[in-house]
Formats: sequence, structure tokens, C-alpha cells
Amino acid sequence: MEKKHYNVGNRYAAKGDHNADAFIHARCTKKDKAAWIAKASSEGMKLTTWIIKTMNEELTRVENVHLGGWINANEVQPPLIENLDQSANVWGWDGYKIMVVALFVDPDGWYWANAYGNVFCDAEYDDEYDIKYWQPIAIPTPPNHTENAGATIRQPISMLNSKLMEKTDEDNICF
Repeated sequence: MEKKHYNVGNRYAAKGDHNADAFIHARCTKKDKAAWIAKASSEGMKLTTWIIKTMNEELTRVENVHLGGWINANEVQPPLIENLDQSANVWGWDGYKIMVVALFVDPDGWYWANAYGNVFCDAEYDDEYDIKYWQPIAIPTPPNHTENAGATIRQPISMLNSKLMEKTDEDNICF
């Protein structure tokens, strides 16, 4: 004898303002689910509607933070170099021009410093720079190959950068 189930649902039940045509199933803790239900209820929504709204808001925020590779400087700052209070040089845009800058942190807060177009030089804090967006400077490994037993080996980028970052005292130009 085949057992018949009666969990057929109500196909005419209200489904909210959206026309959902896909499912997402997720596992979570009871504590998380209870917190989400409470938050949704406090905003006068069902859990599904609240989750969709929250996810779409976060997606919009992330898209605005990372606008075509440019990162909103008010949302995310470049990572600091280990054991230093500064970032590596990055591209910075102040709303008018693109420049090479670095982020510095001191007890009074953080500020942007200008490297005057040279990606390998130290940046100087000499003015108030209002960087609105930034992005990492991608420097590929140069095609500087050496032959070793028939295999092509690239010099490590750290070796190349150490040579390129040496300064001359005469004219303060980086090589």
C-alpha cells in the first residue's frame, strides 16, 4: 500500500513582493536563525524577504566599494605593510587626477602621502590629499630570464624591487 502525504502546500499563498523562481537552502545555527527572524520581524518582514533585502543591500555596497577595480577609500583602506605604519604605494584618485600615493597611520589618525608618480619611491606627506578611490598597483615580474640547465628561471620580484627601490642622494630619484 502506497502511503499518501498531505504536505502539498498552498500554491495560492501570498509569496511577498518578488516573483521568486529559485530556491536557496542554507544550514545555520538556531541562534543565528532566531536573531535573523527577530531582526526581520522588527522591520515588519518575513524572514525570506528580509534575507533577500539584506543580501541585495550588501551586494550593492560591495559593488559601490569596488567600482571598476577602484576601491572606495572611505569604506576600505589599503593594507598596512607588516611592522610599518604605512601601506605600499597604490593608485589614488582625488576626483580630479590619478596619482601614486600611500596610506600612513599615526596616533592622530590616517592620511595619504604622495609619491609623485614613482611607484617605487617612498611617498611624502606634504599636503592634504583627499583620496576618494584607490587600487593596488599591479607590477608584473619583468621578462628578465636567466638560463640554468636548460630551464628558464625568473628572478624573484623581491630581488628586482630591492634594486629598483635604491635611491640616489644627489637628486632623490628612485631606480
